[in-house]
Amino acid sequence: MLNIFGASTNKSLNTADLAHSSEKKYGGNGFDPTGLERAAKAAQEIEKSTHAGLAFDVFQQRELTKQLEHGVQQAAYEMRTRHYELGRVKDEGVEARQTLVACLSAY
Repeated sequence: MLNIFGASTNKSLNTADLAHSSEKKYGGNGFDPTGLERAAKAAQEIEKSTHAGLAFDVFQQRELTKQLEHGVQQAAYEMRTRHYELGRVKDEGVEARQTLVACLSAY
């Protein structure tokens, strides 16, 4: 059977292997390197794959999409801020005109 990167996944899991791997737990300083080891093994499998370039391109496009989405959110925030600022300036102008009218009508 092939995984998404085209590498063979004909490895069979048995309970003896799982029991043996759980016995090799690392107990020093609270750091468990098994996750790091799994990630390194997965990276090696991806590098061996014939579709490694395609997978890398997919990851790059995903990162670019995230950056663009962040840019859109930032632009929307700036637009709301400017809209609020325009409303505040408009309200200040209305208050200034009302104050001027009240002062002139008093004389």
